[in-house]
Amino acid sequence: MDRKILEEGGIDYADGLARCLNDSSLYERVLEKFPADKSYSKIVESLAAGDAKAAFEAAHTLKGVSANLGLKDLYDSVFVLVESLRNASDISGAEPLMPPVVSNYDRVIRALENAQ
Repeated sequence: MDRKILEEGGIDYADGLARCLNDSSLYERVLEKFPADKSYSKIVESLAAGDAKAAFEAAHTLKGVSANLGLKDLYDSVFVLVESLRNASDISGAEPLMPPVVSNYDRVIRALENAQ
């Protein structure tokens, strides 16, 4: 994988690599699996359905995955979303927070596709 492309896509390669015990093969295999993670689509679906609890759970999962993989920009935007949903009974405060999540998610996906 092209490290420069990954880093331009908001991926902190050094951080993610360190979390994988500096095993670049392992880290890159895990990164390649990220697009199959359903957390992002579950956030979108849950918000569309007005289900704050399910949206929180999916966002919390995506936050953890993002942190572990070094997806810094995505992590930062999802963190804000998670906190807005943490004690929410509705999604009204979460919807305006989605554009940066969408943008950062798309950026990571594009980087992963282009880094192959």
